[in-house]
Amino acid sequence: MDAIWNSVHRERAALIRDLRGLGPHDWDAESGCRRWRIRDVVAHLVDTAATTPTTFLTGMVRAGFDFDRQNELGVERYRDKQPDELISLLVQVRDRTSGPPRFMAPLATRLVEEIVHGEDIRRPLGLHREHQPEDLSDNGGAYRSHLWRDTCTELGIKHKRTRPYRPQTNGKIERFHRTLADGWAYARCYTSEAERRGELDSWLHYYNHHRPHTACGNQPPFSRLTNVPGQYS
Repeated sequence: MDAIWNSVHRERAALIRDLRGLGPHDWDAESGCRRWRIRDVVAHLVDTAATTPTTFLTGMVRAGFDFDRQNELGVERYRDKQPDELISLLVQVRDRTSGPPRFMAPLATRLVEEIVHGEDIRRPLGLHREHQPEDLSDNGGAYRSHLWRDTCTELGIKHKRTRPYRPQTNGKIERFHRTLADGWAYARCYTSEAERRGELDSWLHYYNHHRPHTACGNQPPFSRLTNVPGQYS
């Protein structure tokens, strides 16, 4: 758990450094998050960092159990603050370790939130942050092997393991495995394992390029990437 929170705090600190270098007009620029300006994304990050299980559930009730509406209500609390006030608020919540109830948002989502929205701010402004490749896995034998260790070292990948018997920590990939099973592996009756494997590439293309994702504003994940070779061809 500490490893994930440490990464969250590093991402917040890095974003604060970048925000301090913005000009007055940058704050009203369109972000990479649809319908939100740069200041709106920062307001959202302040709001989510200050969230506790109790305030999250209370907010859900007030929003009629509509996640998008809850996010908007959170942004409205801070969006009219001046840039220096928003930075000050982000500094105040930088080292917090609270969030929504774990059964609704696994701990790893806190890190995803900071990285994705950090890029929603940086990329439209031409800013860049180097992220070290990391792998978060369970404690299966394959991930404890010398081969896995040596491969990660060779590729410069930082490997972390989840706490034993805590699948919630790796909830995003666990959910993807379920979608993978329902949408591809067991979606129909295949005549052979070779036929099943032959369908995987096309399903992954559909998943990444065409399947709507609520977390991406009902857009496919590929829409969140910019300057990918061949993207605009």
